[in-house]
Amino acid sequence: MVALKEQMHITNPVWLDFLQHLRVGHVQEDHVAMLRTLVLTNPKSHHINFGTPPWSNALLITPHHAVRWIWNDTALRKHGKEALCMILEFHAEDTIKGEPLTLGKHYAALLRHQRTDLKQCRQELPEVVRLAYGMKVMVTQNVETVLDITNGAQGIIVDIWLHPEEPPFNQQQPITKLKYVPVCILMKLDRTRATQLNNLEESIIPVEPTCKPYRITCQTAEGKYVTHTVRRCQFLVTAAYAFTDYRSQGQTIPAVVVDIATPPTGA
Repeated sequence: MVALKEQMHITNPVWLDFLQHLRVGHVQEDHVAMLRTLVLTNPKSHHINFGTPPWSNALLITPHHAVRWIWNDTALRKHGKEALCMILEFHAEDTIKGEPLTLGKHYAALLRHQRTDLKQCRQELPEVVRLAYGMKVMVTQNVETVLDITNGAQGIIVDIWLHPEEPPFNQQQPITKLKYVPVCILMKLDRTRATQLNNLEESIIPVEPTCKPYRITCQTAEGKYVTHTVRRCQFLVTAAYAFTDYRSQGQTIPAVVVDIATPPTGA
């Protein structure tokens, strides 16, 4: 793990000298020694207090999707505990011609998702989403380019509009499973060029669930195979406490911990 902060890229002359040499492929021994002082497992590394800003809010950059999932889940639970707010969990809404999936069709959908390769899975709507007031989120695909709700857009959740038929739930539980997908979430974007909307504060944008189709194949009682088109509705957002190295490109991050372990091979 390597720890970096934004100021290093802007004002630190040693770091700027390293970048200038790196740009032309002439990195020196003193540059390598400097980089090693940033490795957290190095006994000679600079002491970092992760309990104080900016390190208390440091993000993780990792090539491992599993590490990202675990980090985001842990960070979200920490946020819920510190902010004294519930974490709302809800499954995607899958329907065929407006009707919920039967048990057999739901099983076929599960088999289909299990056989889908990782690259295709990233282009599909997630099965489960967890949201909480004040949490950091990132949009994972283009939703509404006019409102700057685009792939990689980041912000915080300022409000969650529940489905009007959502039954009452125990507000003392740390994680509450909703019956329905929320109607809308209000997201305060870190950066936006969108015009301020009526009755909303500056940079706050409404985000609605996205709907996408996918196909499943089911076997009938007569042994025939029938293909159905399933319509899935879900939010294209994820917790933004950890990113893959791919998604971190082009971002300005105040403080970051970089996972420099050997990346995984294969798909």
